Amino acid sequence: MAPGVDLAIERAFETGAITSASILLSGSSAPEALRWAAAHLAMVPGAITVFGLAALTPLSIAGSAFSIFTGGLAAALIIAGVWTLTDRAQTRSLQLLSGLAPRMPILTWVLIVGALALLGVPLLASFPAEAMILFGSFKTQPIGAFAVAAGLVLTAVALAALVHRVLFGQPNHDAPAVSDASLGETWYLGVLAGVLLWVGLFPGGPKLPGTDQTIFDPGLVNVLSAGITDIASPYVPPAPPAATQ
Repeated sequence: MAPGVDLAIERAFETGAITSASILLSGSSAPEALRWAAAHLAMVPGAITVFGLAALTPLSIAGSAFSIFTGGLAAALIIAGVWTLTDRAQTRSLQLLSGLAPRMPILTWVLIVGALALLGVPLLASFPAEAMILFGSFKTQPIGAFAVAAGLVLTAVALAALVHRVLFGQPNHDAPAVSDASLGETWYLGVLAGVLLWVGLFPGGPKLPGTDQTIFDPGLVNVLSAGITDIASPYVPPAPPAATQ
């Protein structure tokens, strides 16, 4: 394996597995469990990005470069959404946070979009980034790619349990009064969610008026359209030019 791949595989898998197991096993005795869970879940995109860089294939490196942007958006959305929710619910305890969806419809949608973005589901910006990383790593680092995929599965289970408990569980009548996001909070959370959806649907952005050129570099579309066999092969540095006499 290339230098750093073993460590990247270990960290990517541990981030998904240990964080997910901790969320599933953490009881209501943890007073700040929800914020703790969000902070640790936000590390998952970073671990996947590091693994893509360590795999050293053109496709995985391109995916990691894109994931720096999309993973940052996903992490920011889940962190900001959870912090806003705990402020509006006047508590951080999972013992009291339950059944909030009917009373917090805006924050409910924000957390659902953030959770899906962390997992890299289609139609969100994180999907092409994580897809390029995994496809680019399968040929050279199959064990590591499967380990990262297993970590994502565990993360999905943890997110499903967390979202169901906080948003769709039985309401706790002993909890403080809650309120939905304010206009200012809805604005910045909506921008984060909107960019994730926009880049996921239109990676190149809208076309310039009167031309077929998109605002952003359409390199992502070109990368995805290229031959997987070629772009998933190991990176070979160019040979130095022969010395002239």
